[in-house]
Amino acid sequence: MPHGRLATFYAATGETEAARTHAFEGYKKAWADGPPFSHHWDLERCRAVVREIGEPEPLLPPSDPARIEPFPFEPEIHAMLERHAAKQKPRHDKPK
Repeated sequence: MPHGRLATFYAATGETEAARTHAFEGYKKAWADGPPFSHHWDLERCRAVVREIGEPEPLLPPSDPARIEPFPFEPEIHAMLERHAAKQKPRHDKPK
């Protein structure tokens, strides 16, 4: 559901309660796990409507990197990157 667009529409037509409902619902969905893991443009659209209708911005929890679970294949990727880095010779080229 495009809550941000509906909130913008309702705010423009003066239907403040509908704008508020969609702005806050859209804000929660766009927030996702919190910046930087959010849907930035949707969040900004909802923030604009919240400001326009004079409501305080919701306080939602910030991103918590500890909650992000690794993908099952991450250890193999990290091992491959380490092997690749070990094969690389450091370059100490001097500019001429």
